[in-house]
Amino acid sequence: MKIRKLFPALPGGRFRRRHAAGQKNLIKKTVMKERERGKRMFRKILPVLTAVCSLFCILFSCGSTAADPLPPFDLTEEELCRMSNYMGFGCGTSSGEWYYGDVYSDGKWQGLGKLNLADLSGRAVLAEGVQASWISEEKGWLYYFRWNEKIKKHEIRRITVNGDNETVFASPEDGEILSVFIHGDRAYYAENIQPKDGPNTGKLYSVSLDGSDRTLILDKPVFFPYIAGGKLLYQDDLDRCRLHICNPDGGNDRVLVDDIVFQYVTSGDTVYYQTVRNEAKASFDSYGKLVYPEEEQYIVKACNIVSGATEKVIEDAAGVWGIHDGIIYYLNIGDSGRLYAFDTRDGSRAAVIQDEYVTPRVFTEYGLLAWDYDRDYQKVEGVYLINYKDHGKTVLFR
Repeated sequence: MKIRKLFPALPGGRFRRRHAAGQKNLIKKTVMKERERGKRMFRKILPVLTAVCSLFCILFSCGSTAADPLPPFDLTEEELCRMSNYMGFGCGTSSGEWYYGDVYSDGKWQGLGKLNLADLSGRAVLAEGVQASWISEEKGWLYYFRWNEKIKKHEIRRITVNGDNETVFASPEDGEILSVFIHGDRAYYAENIQPKDGPNTGKLYSVSLDGSDRTLILDKPVFFPYIAGGKLLYQDDLDRCRLHICNPDGGNDRVLVDDIVFQYVTSGDTVYYQTVRNEAKASFDSYGKLVYPEEEQYIVKACNIVSGATEKVIEDAAGVWGIHDGIIYYLNIGDSGRLYAFDTRDGSRAAVIQDEYVTPRVFTEYGLLAWDYDRDYQKVEGVYLINYKDHGKTVLFR
């Protein structure tokens, strides 16, 4: 506000002008003093403001805003089992008492089947000779990934849990379908094109469980997509294999874990993920595709989504893995392929059983299903149900 508006005309001609002039000089001096005082005060509180802003950034890091906060990922044990199974390439799944996946008889693999885990009864072959992966059960149907010899590509099929009405659910168009998972009343699958000479391209779709209403979610190559905590997570192949998070419709896309991420499992405020031991040894070609170092081993890290801090939690050469009740079960490649358990609460680790070449494959509420392979991982010598508490071993198939 200008000074003349603060002091309207006073009576008395000359006196009025002198009085007004004096008051103007006084207010100018007062304003200048107040400005200097304000500057000194601002310099004093600047460190405090900086600290407050830093704290705000920490509390709302990873691209989060007050209007769209990060989850956290409070999954039930059943949901955590499903996520672990999916990240282990979906070689089997469980629903209630039932296991769905590979079944064997007299040492021979028979195909996609089922088994009641409560009393180890009801073993049946649902699709003979079908090697299925990315298996999900929803409302009495199994959705899975299988090879089609005629088109020389994988496609998504579905069959009832009784082995009836096997039908094609989704076929690839230009690329390769890489995975499928079910969330609510929709299926999500990624179809990518990975040329040897050129950048990867791809799309992520969602579709109703009856095969209708296909919707494009993301128009780029996507790996390991999954919905947890109401958010869609995926590895972004075009962003140096970083883990991204967005809304289920693809909106508000941003980086969640700023590191090379392969399989991952979420638990509370933490994302556990498989990555290279030494990122400096990993390189990207001119198309942005990761060049895997042959001698590189893979470890497991943890990222706190609140602070953004990461740490190594399993420095063994970790293969297939998953989480149940705060414990990571993993294949320790460095110890003759033995099955290990790592407690995320106290950091302890130990071999679960002494058998060599035992791989965790399917997490269920009745225990962990593990495959016992030969030395070359070419033949399955047995399938075990391992108790989570005492690590007792029950032979399911031999």
